[in-house]
Amino acid sequence: MGIIQWRKIDSLTRRRGVGFGCALLVLSWSAGVRAEPSTDEIERWVPAFAIENHIVSQRAEGFLQSSQRPPDAPGSPMSGVGRLADPSMGLSFELMTPGLLNIPGRPRAFLHGGASYTFASTVPLVQEGAPGELIETPVDPEGTQSEPPATVIGQGTRTSAEIQPLAISAGAGVAFSFDIGARRVRLKPSFEYVREQIEGSGEMLNVSGTRESLDGVVQVPFDKTRLFGSRKKTLHGLGGGLEIEMDAAQAGPFDLSIFAGARVYGLLGDRSFEFASREGDNTTSWSVTADRLLYQAGVGLRFRYLPR
Repeated sequence: MGIIQWRKIDSLTRRRGVGFGCALLVLSWSAGVRAEPSTDEIERWVPAFAIENHIVSQRAEGFLQSSQRPPDAPGSPMSGVGRLADPSMGLSFELMTPGLLNIPGRPRAFLHGGASYTFASTVPLVQEGAPGELIETPVDPEGTQSEPPATVIGQGTRTSAEIQPLAISAGAGVAFSFDIGARRVRLKPSFEYVREQIEGSGEMLNVSGTRESLDGVVQVPFDKTRLFGSRKKTLHGLGGGLEIEMDAAQAGPFDLSIFAGARVYGLLGDRSFEFASREGDNTTSWSVTADRLLYQAGVGLRFRYLPR
């Protein structure tokens, strides 16, 4: 029951994270419309902070090998792939320079950095059997009974991966400004950096031997093996981004703008990590390899400080 309740809570939290991004756009649009684009803001340094909502996506490959599993060919290596796709929410800060050149688009440099929290879920990458709680069949209350290990539910092996909650990012780029009617729009290509962490986890549950019972009393129990392991890997990536930002309203000394954007990162260095567990002569090893590319796309609301 506890697992079911946690999954419901986790699912609700993730839906709220995705819905928050849509709410940002609706609220900022309905807050009011600028009468005219502010021309002098291009001549000023403009600090800002933003509330962002993203979807993070990347593929990962899993591997496992156990001395006891699968039952028909113990020690056989197995592999598989899965996609880690989760919503995230974060805060970022930005500083934009005055216009650098008096040409169409009035290019301006900007720097930004921030942190986000990912509402992650555990994704199975490769699985053999159905590892879980080991459940034995009821013992016959009368007579002698001999049960093979195959009658026990919950045996198997699995390798899973999960994006860890905290991610840190930073970037720099050039903004080009254009006026469309009463609104100012900025096109912002950028060079980006990200630091993320992935946790790999593995489990192996196996039953061997034969259970012998007499008149409802177990005389010889099954031999059960439970092995678990996990490890975290910190990854760094460089890439590029593109953002479209539009001024939407004024609120005191702040100009409110809505934006949408996407980033693609190439992860650096070794993206694989291994972990293992042993109990006596029984061993199981797991490994996770993150894909080279990490994708991020989302929307947000930015508060640009422009005191009049």
